[in-house]
Amino acid sequence: MKKYRFNKIKIVADVVFWLISAFVVWFYRTMMAKIYVNEYVVMLLCMMFGWLLLSFLAGRYKKESGSVSFVRRIFRLMVPTLVYALLAAFYIIRYVEGMAGDVIFWAVLIVGILCLAYEFLSYAYRYAQDMDNEPQSYAPKRAPQQLSVPKEKLTESEYKGLLSGIRENIGEDGLKILEQNVDLTVSTTKCLATTSLFNIQSLRENRYDTIVNLKPLNTIRGVNKLFCTVNSKLPDDGRFFCCFTPQEIIKKEILARYPAVINRIVYAVYFVYRRVLPRMFFSRRLYFDFTKGKKRMFSKTEVLGRLYFCGFAVDEVFEFGRMVGVFAHRAKQPEPQTPRKIYGVMIRLPRIGKDYNIVYVYKMRTMHPYAEYIQQYVYEKKGLQEGGKFADDERITTIGKTLRKYWLDEMPMFLNVIRGDMKLIGVRPLSRQYFSIYPEDLQLLRTRFLPGLFPPFYVDMPKTKDEIFESERRYLEQYAKHPFKTDVKYFFLILRNIFFRKARSH
Repeated sequence: MKKYRFNKIKIVADVVFWLISAFVVWFYRTMMAKIYVNEYVVMLLCMMFGWLLLSFLAGRYKKESGSVSFVRRIFRLMVPTLVYALLAAFYIIRYVEGMAGDVIFWAVLIVGILCLAYEFLSYAYRYAQDMDNEPQSYAPKRAPQQLSVPKEKLTESEYKGLLSGIRENIGEDGLKILEQNVDLTVSTTKCLATTSLFNIQSLRENRYDTIVNLKPLNTIRGVNKLFCTVNSKLPDDGRFFCCFTPQEIIKKEILARYPAVINRIVYAVYFVYRRVLPRMFFSRRLYFDFTKGKKRMFSKTEVLGRLYFCGFAVDEVFEFGRMVGVFAHRAKQPEPQTPRKIYGVMIRLPRIGKDYNIVYVYKMRTMHPYAEYIQQYVYEKKGLQEGGKFADDERITTIGKTLRKYWLDEMPMFLNVIRGDMKLIGVRPLSRQYFSIYPEDLQLLRTRFLPGLFPPFYVDMPKTKDEIFESERRYLEQYAKHPFKTDVKYFFLILRNIFFRKARSH
């Protein structure tokens, strides 16, 4: 016999709802007749236990694997509700002047509303969780894989047909970019114009050394899945081309199309609908079910970050018309594709702390999603500017610039100080990419101590990379000799520079 597993949360919720209902009914019915208190308490307790029994018999408390339809949830709720409704009607008809029927009616009405709200929210939560994409993980490495077939030249008719298809999808400018960067004349280059993952999955592994998808990413549901599938089909260093209309161009078009002020309102609504709702927990599945994932907004930073997250390294980025095209090559296995809270207002970023341990630093989001995966790419392309920042860092959002200006993005790091992951004064914990830039001896010195919220940067205000290294080295060497004295001295120097010399985050 199969064991009956109870949904304990729902039982506790029903008990709480009955206690709330009992208090409301008792208060309402006994305001002018306190002598009935005991009678109401006994009656309502009996009603609660009766409700629990009826709900159990109806299967409301059965813990089931998988999701239960909302209609079935409501049907199970209706069983105890209807029984009590009939009981209330009987009392009201049978005893016109009695109060029992009135008590039953109001108690069940309140409990019914609360239970209905609970069932709705519970179902909505499960519905939002189920995005029909099972978490995937990939082994850190795979055996070396090379192209499995020889390259052959396309026939003239095949080549002309291919050019015609490319021109039809991404225009003449896009075709020119592809011709300059991809050998379209060989059979090992596969050009697709698909929004379906199935068409990628059906490709033979290592059959093509270049895969081109001409459909904009804005029209595709499951972009990461598509990237990871392409990754699995390519040999080592195999190339991939994708294109999309970036958020920045859509914004310019909307602002140019409508009058001042109205254009800002229109863009705000469009931004919420096409960029915020697909990322919010309770709205994302409803959005995808309704729109099929089409016309989403992506920033250039997010697309590049997704490519790195899915095991690619970006080679070139081109703009043509209102589109951006990206050439990338397969560099490694994808990162574990487990569900990530990657769009939240507050984020946890892995940083290298004391003894090389990973510290998850809390910050307010100031960058586009997936921005952390292209830190090395940005460094190699643009380098560091004065003060140790990345030059012209496009990863920072408009709101993010405001948060950084007023230090609001760093407020959550006080949680790390409270938890003991960081201290108030000290060198900042760095990402792996940024940490790798440092000299080995300074890396070793940094990891001897806890990182800090307020770094020595605000004391020395260094401008070059070498000056930053020297500033941190000077602080760490002093701290190693006199920890308390050094932190007190730096604390007051930092306050002076922040409030009187307008020192700001680096």
